[in-house]
Amino acid sequence: MILDELAIKYDTDKGSPGHFYTPHYERIFEPIRLNVESVLEVGVGSGASLRMWRDYFPGAMIYGVDMNHNNDMGTRIQCYECEQTDCDRLRSQFLDKKLEIIIEDASHEQNNTMKTLDCLWPILETRGWYVIEDMDLDSFPLRIVEWYGQRQTEVRELHLLKNRSGGSLITFIKKQ
Repeated sequence: MILDELAIKYDTDKGSPGHFYTPHYERIFEPIRLNVESVLEVGVGSGASLRMWRDYFPGAMIYGVDMNHNNDMGTRIQCYECEQTDCDRLRSQFLDKKLEIIIEDASHEQNNTMKTLDCLWPILETRGWYVIEDMDLDSFPLRIVEWYGQRQTEVRELHLLKNRSGGSLITFIKKQ
């Protein structure tokens, strides 16, 4: 399992010692990983997961957004300083980019998460993936179901996953 090894190497919480999202990510991204050109992660912390994504997607430019960013993360990683709820600024940073995968791992607060989803969904590429990490699945799914109900014609798949450590992933694929 390549992705879990990278998560451990870069000490990100996405791997088996932490939330253990890597098996799910690898299952959904392995078939496309060599063709992905861009990944955006909102909420990057130390940048460990950006390095993991850079190594996992060998041809992709990796973008990160955080309130406090470090832009010295090496090749193929570009960070932007921005709050996740500043939609105008957030969207303007990426209008000229082809975003194929967006991973929201920022505040984990429902209102902020929904604002970010509403902001970035329109600029996600057709057939692109949108992932929300670490949300409370006891209360959050109702908001996702409502959002999905308003956009059924735009969403090809919706998956809710609760892992063994209690973390959750919500993944969407944008239709053609």
